[in-house]
Amino acid sequence: MGIILLYTRVYNAEISMTTTKDIARELGISHSTVSRVLNSDSRFPVASETRERVMEAARRLNYRPN
Repeated sequence: MGIILLYTRVYNAEISMTTTKDIARELGISHSTVSRVLNSDSRFPVASETRERVMEAARRLNYRPN
């Protein structure tokens, strides 16, 4: 396994929350795919391996829905 980068964005000395775009960037996939997984959108099929990677990254990056 390669190096894992953790993203923390700071604006005006405040730490911002992790977004779907942060997760997508970490995994090298589209933020739409991340959104579909996190929202359990069944209209568009997502591979189970990708779904697992998204959920693991969301936990690791401490993603919280807005």
